[in-house]
Amino acid sequence: MKYLPKTRQNELLIDVGCGSGAFTLASGARGYDSTGISWDKRNQEEAQTSAKYSGLQQKTKFEIVDIRKLDIHRKFENIFYICINFENIEYILDDRKLMKDIFDILKPGGLLLFTTPFVFFSPFQKAMRGHFHTKKMAGM
Repeated sequence: MKYLPKTRQNELLIDVGCGSGAFTLASGARGYDSTGISWDKRNQEEAQTSAKYSGLQQKTKFEIVDIRKLDIHRKFENIFYICINFENIEYILDDRKLMKDIFDILKPGGLLLFTTPFVFFSPFQKAMRGHFHTKKMAGM
């Protein structure tokens, strides 16, 4: 969240593949009007419950959307200032399509915050090891 500044302008943010909604809720707490989308009904229900208990139901909403078919949801087209997509593109077969669809839902000049695991990551500091432990890194 250090790359997502606080805002008072209620910019629209979408969390594509939001899972249980943790980052959607965190962005709502930072002042964004946040929408979390995921295919998983159970996770979306948990996220809505978390929003209620954290007092963020006015700043967040959750919708069941298959992100592989994001292009059919015209209501999302060209409206979001920021898109976050964390740790899920590796599960999408047509990743180019997802990137195009994300581009289409962002306003011109919009921002994408994106992460994905990289198994060949080679840290140059011990603190950067994270969860990628290999024999090569064991001596660090």
